[in-house]
Amino acid sequence: MKKAIIPAVAAVLVVPSVALAKGPPSGKGPGSHGKAAPKVMYVLKGTLSGYSPASGSANGTLTITVMRSNRHGWALKGQDLSVQVSSATKIVLRHGASGITDGDRGIVKVRAPKNVSAADLASTLQATNAFQVVDQGVAGPTSGQDSGSGSHGKAAPKVMYVLKGTLSAYSAASGSANGTLTITVMRSNRHGWGLKGQSLTVQLSSATKVVLRNGASSISDGDRGIVKVRAPKNVAAADLASTLQATNAFQVVDQG
Repeated sequence: MKKAIIPAVAAVLVVPSVALAKGPPSGKGPGSHGKAAPKVMYVLKGTLSGYSPASGSANGTLTITVMRSNRHGWALKGQDLSVQVSSATKIVLRHGASGITDGDRGIVKVRAPKNVSAADLASTLQATNAFQVVDQGVAGPTSGQDSGSGSHGKAAPKVMYVLKGTLSAYSAASGSANGTLTITVMRSNRHGWGLKGQSLTVQLSSATKVVLRNGASSISDGDRGIVKVRAPKNVAAADLASTLQATNAFQVVDQG
């Protein structure tokens, strides 16, 4: 009887060893299968400069000062990126142009891995060939002065820049003599996003609507307030402060 039991026990002991032998392959985990990280399209909009086209196998370059982007590139707003332009990059020039002029507005699209960390995003896109570049032409006040095809002599469209912050150094306009007001910008609408943290001294004409707080006869240093300036749309970030400071304010609201 004892001899008959021994083979049965041995057979039971063999089963776990076989099961263990099959274990390691399943350690890759679900979904790994050696797949590369998924890619998405980063769509950057801003001011273009430093364009050099690709030449054969040699890449060209293009710099974009990012003003806006889709959600994948939100961390790049305000940064300068020099992207790679290969012979496969789709370059869409404005009508009649043979190249991209410094200061043109445009769009750069780069296909790259999804969910790159904010710290690595700029370097990742700069190391990747651009998928497409679209030149949208000159922006700002000069766009209406272009005598080339498609300009039609139109002036640049204007928008309202709404700046919110701390007011100081107020002097009222007197007849034809302008007054001035300084605002340290804390917030703004989307047109003035590049001005946050800057101090601007704006011009106040006799046509500027100055709204004082109840009972006040002037604007005191340190008051909070709003300054509205109507100026050309899409002024380059580098020129925005000087453009608004050279333009008479539309309205000033003193909030006390």
